[in-house]
Amino acid sequence: WQDIPLLETRLSQEIAKESFYENILAKGLLTGPRLRSVERVKYNDREALGYLQLPQQVQDQSSMLMLHPSIMDGAFQVVI
Repeated sequence: WQDIPLLETRLSQEIAKESFYENILAKGLLTGPRLRSVERVKYNDREALGYLQLPQQVQDQSSMLMLHPSIMDGAFQVVI
């Protein structure tokens, strides 16, 4: 468990969704629009915090699942 506001104070760099997915593609990871849940990432050289949002293309499925695969995949994408 982390204190998110405290963590945010340590994260001096930020990358927006478009740049994030350009970097992911450059690393060879292909993601379609249904798996692009990362809106932005704040980070430093040791930590990262991803801000995720369920893509519009799959929002109608959100009530069927406790945790949508797109959100799980987005969390893994931030770690990469």
